[in-house]
Amino acid sequence: MKYAKSVTDVSKVEARLRGLTEEAVRGFVEQLSRYFKEPIDPGMFQVEVLPPPHFPRAMPPGKQSVFAFYWPKQGQFLLVALAGPNSNARFQSQHYLPASSGSNLARKILQHKKTLGIEDLEEATVGMWMKGNLARINIFLPASVDKEILKYLKDYLKLIWSPMF
Repeated sequence: MKYAKSVTDVSKVEARLRGLTEEAVRGFVEQLSRYFKEPIDPGMFQVEVLPPPHFPRAMPPGKQSVFAFYWPKQGQFLLVALAGPNSNARFQSQHYLPASSGSNLARKILQHKKTLGIEDLEEATVGMWMKGNLARINIFLPASVDKEILKYLKDYLKLIWSPMF
């Protein structure tokens, strides 16, 4: 889904994405509670919004995450992904390095740079461009939460945010 207005002011980006994410988590918790026919603790979801420029950090100990990249200039989510508790490289660095894994956001950006209107990007510069231009949303869950819940959350966010990739 392309959100109506692009937002480039850092504090506005952060507030807007925090609101969108908290609303999405509330909807997910409601759906999950209905499905399991018991209340789900919304407190187990910790939302972190990193507006551009952002600096990826290590996965907190004892956590797993669903995370997303958002391009404020275009008002567009680019990717929603997940990383289990033993996947810090996936969480922290692989999406910024096109040659680091078989599938990552940096590689997809380079493959579609003409469509995205950022044709001057190269393998050596795409990671820095991402950190400087994209916001990142991290939703942390305890590592003890079943990985299926993580997958459901990722799928739910993909459904409502319609990321480009």
